[in-house]
Amino acid sequence: MTHTESMPINGKFRLAQWSIYAAMGFIICAVLPNAIAGKYAFIGIMVILLLAQLLRRELTVPSLSWINVSLYAIVAWSALSTALSPMPVDALSNFRKETLPFLLAYALIVCQKPAAISHNRITRIAVGSLILGFTGKEALAVYAGIQNGFVFSIYEAVNNTLPKFLDFFATDTLFYLPILLAVCLFWPIERWQRWFVSAVTVVAISIIVMSGVRATFLAALPLVICFALIRYWQRKWLLIITLVLIVGAAALAIQRYYTIFSSQTYQFGNDGSVTERKAILKAVWDLSRDRLWLGYGPGWKKLPEIAERSGYMQRWATSNDTIDQWAHRYFLFGTGRVNPHNIYAQTLFEIGIPGLLAYLSLLLAVLVSGIRGCFKSVNVLDKSMAFAAVAFVCIYGVFGMAGGVWLPIPLLVLMITMSQN
Repeated sequence: MTHTESMPINGKFRLAQWSIYAAMGFIICAVLPNAIAGKYAFIGIMVILLLAQLLRRELTVPSLSWINVSLYAIVAWSALSTALSPMPVDALSNFRKETLPFLLAYALIVCQKPAAISHNRITRIAVGSLILGFTGKEALAVYAGIQNGFVFSIYEAVNNTLPKFLDFFATDTLFYLPILLAVCLFWPIERWQRWFVSAVTVVAISIIVMSGVRATFLAALPLVICFALIRYWQRKWLLIITLVLIVGAAALAIQRYYTIFSSQTYQFGNDGSVTERKAILKAVWDLSRDRLWLGYGPGWKKLPEIAERSGYMQRWATSNDTIDQWAHRYFLFGTGRVNPHNIYAQTLFEIGIPGLLAYLSLLLAVLVSGIRGCFKSVNVLDKSMAFAAVAFVCIYGVFGMAGGVWLPIPLLVLMITMSQN
């Protein structure tokens, strides 16, 4: 695909452009909190445009690239798991709301003919839409923190409860940070645009530091350092100043996070958060091993109901094992509040071993494509997004052991930008 900007053929605004913008509208609304109506509106528009382009034969057959095959395998196995789920209504609802729109937006973009719109333009629009949506998300989080008495840490809030726009913002932000850093440090953009993206990035990092979430801080610090090293390696004085500022800021925050580096933290019973995570992981495995191949269908909120139906709640309640007792207490929170806190355990629970392998294959495909782009791309946009893809997969892969989001929107944007590598 050419990397030069292209205009609509014969001056007409083709359906391809409408399709691209509809997908970008979906990205914005998917990132923004509580923009459900807008998200579904753009999904409907994407479906209409997809059908229109199919009838006019304006779409190309998708390639059998590693990324594409992995995504199709995830969708196919999720569909099978949904059909055979013990809770098919819940599974179908989650499959329809999360997996299918992701596939629709991706296919609608990568199946466009090269002559319709350039890869450069698609990259700019996709990343711009993500940043626009994230800016709105961040503004709501900052407003919520101010309304909450400038409390941004979940460990300082009453009952560990934060306003809805601030809760989980720090952990979600970690997946957007590689793209934000790539744009503000590498992209050839206008000065005001760089200042704008830089301000959004600084605020995002500040909230991560103030959040008190140890895993998020531990991942964000080396990420920022690595991007600074890549960007300013040839300008040693600027590199030194940047690293001093980063390390200085980290030193000021380290007292809050010193327990990360203590082996005592990870011994069962010493740290409530870590102990609870171990109990959750063991409980999810207990449930998952009963349906290792198909899982229980998309959606993790049915965990407590499955545990009750399967008799595990009674088993954990009467067990003398401390970890089972922790699991029982946590699962008593009920539907919607019991979270696997591990993307791998979640995927195994939802769509079984084949689905988990397909999901890992997708992440590996994006990683390999990113590494290839780091060495082979000559276009600044492509090379910077390759850096972002490698960073994202590394962070997502490691952070997935403590949390994670199923098919996050930053992954969609990176898959779009990596589709030509």
